[in-house]
Amino acid sequence: MPWPTRRETSQWRRLYSDPYRWAGTSDREPLIQASAQFFKAPRVNDSVTVSLDHHKPGRSIDIAGAALTYAGEPQVRLSGSFGTRRSIGDYQWAPNVEFTSPEKSAEIPFVRADPGDLHTVLEMRLAAEPQHGRLVSWVRTPSQAMTSPARFLALIADYLPEAIHLSIGRRTGAISLDNSIRVTGQELSEWTLCVTQLEAIQHGLFHGRMNLYSDRGQLLATASQSGVVTLLED
Repeated sequence: MPWPTRRETSQWRRLYSDPYRWAGTSDREPLIQASAQFFKAPRVNDSVTVSLDHHKPGRSIDIAGAALTYAGEPQVRLSGSFGTRRSIGDYQWAPNVEFTSPEKSAEIPFVRADPGDLHTVLEMRLAAEPQHGRLVSWVRTPSQAMTSPARFLALIADYLPEAIHLSIGRRTGAISLDNSIRVTGQELSEWTLCVTQLEAIQHGLFHGRMNLYSDRGQLLATASQSGVVTLLED
């Protein structure tokens, strides 16, 4: 597949945020967790190969892995688990967070909004004032229907670095080294509450995590990410 241009990055985001696509499995199997490790970004118009290099079906849990390569060199490695088990009861211990409703929350401007990028189909609103590296925000897609909770959650979890510029007060960009998501719920709602906590920015690297909730308070997923921080010119 050809590597997208900068203005076509939404195609690339959808690829690594769509575990059913690279794992070669049906979205009828609930996603449990997925991780991506990034080695190198191909250049514009390079042709990359996506191959399923591991798929171990179990009695109730399937484990799959995939690799993106260019000219025989690894670019991205992905892994995920799919399936479900018999319930022993549902429990949730995520901390309580104070926030305003989406209707009373101001829209968050993106640092960069290239035409055709996913920024154009996502609406983000600030649900609480950023403090101590924490960003609480509402996210929805007003122009596109959500067909799969796992796909949507993996997509918006990749926006964890948006907390950086709001926390340090400087225009920044970020390049991911790894992304991980663990799905705990499948409840779709119009708005998703994202509670992002930056843990550290040191030596030009950031580390952070995110909890994602339905608008009724159900914990839908937890995510984490590490990456490189760059300062942008004003």
